Amino acid sequence: MAGATAQKRTSSGRGPLLTLLAMFADSAAAAELFRMVRWNGGVSCPDCKRKNVTRYCRYQGHLQRYTCKDCVMTFNDKTGTILHYRHISIGNWLLALWLFLCGSLNVPSIMFISQATGHAYKTTYYMMRRIMEKIRNLPEGQLEGTCETDECYIKAGSKGVA
Repeated sequence: MAGATAQKRTSSGRGPLLTLLAMFADSAAAAELFRMVRWNGGVSCPDCKRKNVTRYCRYQGHLQRYTCKDCVMTFNDKTGTILHYRHISIGNWLLALWLFLCGSLNVPSIMFISQATGHAYKTTYYMMRRIMEKIRNLPEGQLEGTCETDECYIKAGSKGVA
């Protein structure tokens, strides 16, 4: 009998973490996932915000470079994100982000994430600081659509009372 802590299985028979690791193992697959999420409404220039963009070339085997026809700016998939000018692979960024946001009920430690991604503590600390800064700077607003929350129980009272 499966316990209450058993992971939900996907259609492939693996849990979500194993499915995620399989997706991020290949840098081209991780870049494709990042591209789908980043450009879900179509590719637009980060400078002039117009969608008059053409593909320029691929580089590093998996990243796409674009040219804006209006402002003649060249940019890539990582331009304007926390991944810009970073030598850490997209798969490691996405894995660290998933572990930080969805990994467990409690936020995992930076040491745990550094061991999971195989990076030094300092590198992982830098990654988490960048992620937290972006989350802090998100615009506030009302939630729309279907929203799901989890309960939080806080023990209140004096120290001696259980």
